[in-house]
Amino acid sequence: MNTRRLLALALATVLLAAGCSDGEITKTKGDVRIWLHESGFVTGGLDGEVFGTMTYDRTNRCMYLEHDGRLSPVIWPSGTRIESEDPIALTAKGETINEGDSVYGSGGYHDAGRFEGLIPTECHGTSAEVARFNADSEIAVTRP
Repeated sequence: MNTRRLLALALATVLLAAGCSDGEITKTKGDVRIWLHESGFVTGGLDGEVFGTMTYDRTNRCMYLEHDGRLSPVIWPSGTRIESEDPIALTAKGETINEGDSVYGSGGYHDAGRFEGLIPTECHGTSAEVARFNADSEIAVTRP
């Protein structure tokens, strides 16, 4: 293989790897911590759906989506912000989400091991999965 082709292949591999980056980081405001996509990362994602009731564990400072009695840590779309610490309230894609609200959006569920080092063990919940909204997912909110 000539040098030019080898360099093109190497560049394509680097760009593909960068484009597949999850881009999640931890954000905090006071004692509240959330995980979200930051802008600048791939906005597309999974073809599934993410849904559940937003809950917050004040002892471990962990946010979850509860569905069928299982708690999954959640990674929110880009631009999600903590609006209030007590009671917990977020703003995501123009929607206010309060603790106890049902939320729905595009994304999927991943094995919690994929996020080792990002989501602390104490925040793994009662599910072996992490609920991950796509970075550009719109959010639908239903209040109880």
